[in-house]
Amino acid sequence: MTHPRFLAARHAGGALIELMVGLTIGLMVALAAMVSVSHTRQASRTLDADVALHQDAATVWRVLGLHLRQAGARRLQTTAGSTDVAFNAGFKTTTASGAAGPLDGDASSITTVSDGDAQAHSASCLGTDGELDRIESKFSVVDGELRCEGHNRVRTTDLKKYPDGIKSADATGALIAGVQALRLRYVQQVGADLQYLDTPTNWSAVVAVEACLHLASEPSGEIDAPLTDCAGQEVTPGDGRLHKVFRRVFQLRNLAR
Repeated sequence: MTHPRFLAARHAGGALIELMVGLTIGLMVALAAMVSVSHTRQASRTLDADVALHQDAATVWRVLGLHLRQAGARRLQTTAGSTDVAFNAGFKTTTASGAAGPLDGDASSITTVSDGDAQAHSASCLGTDGELDRIESKFSVVDGELRCEGHNRVRTTDLKKYPDGIKSADATGALIAGVQALRLRYVQQVGADLQYLDTPTNWSAVVAVEACLHLASEPSGEIDAPLTDCAGQEVTPGDGRLHKVFRRVFQLRNLAR
């Protein structure tokens, strides 16, 4: 017959082993849960960053596309003494920098000019209204921001300061941040052929603009993945940010200078 003292010791040892096994299983479950939560949070941050980059790109394409399609557009006016209408002969395509317009630029910036119309609420890329002669918008990248410079002329009642009743309504501001590069190429028609050029040799023959936008999110520890940048190079950023490259081609509607 086994002495009760030995039975108690045996049960005590078994309870300790069961406790250690239970703790080990609990730690493994907790560790698995922590890893799962970490992956879920990382996936959520990546998804949020991806959505934000697509929204920024959509904003740029909407604003840039609007002004590219409107470049060179003239408003219709009634002819004095008749019911006939004609395009505004006073439209000035010359940009603030002196370029002939209504389109001017290079591989990293572009300027568009269109006619202003107060009734149609014509506005520059920053929303400043233009009532007279022209709406000018220049797009370029400065310190990681896609910036717009709007140059307009509007009427004013301050005749003391502006004797001709016209003043400038210029404005400069950022559309989006996180811009790594803006690459522009101009589609120039030569006979039946199309040439893609950084700087056209004949602006009046430009029929479309190809734009490439390289965006990066805020640092959030995303796994770096290789991508093809706007220069056509395969790169791996390695900065812990999500990178996306967006491309779009805009056809020009108003080619008359």
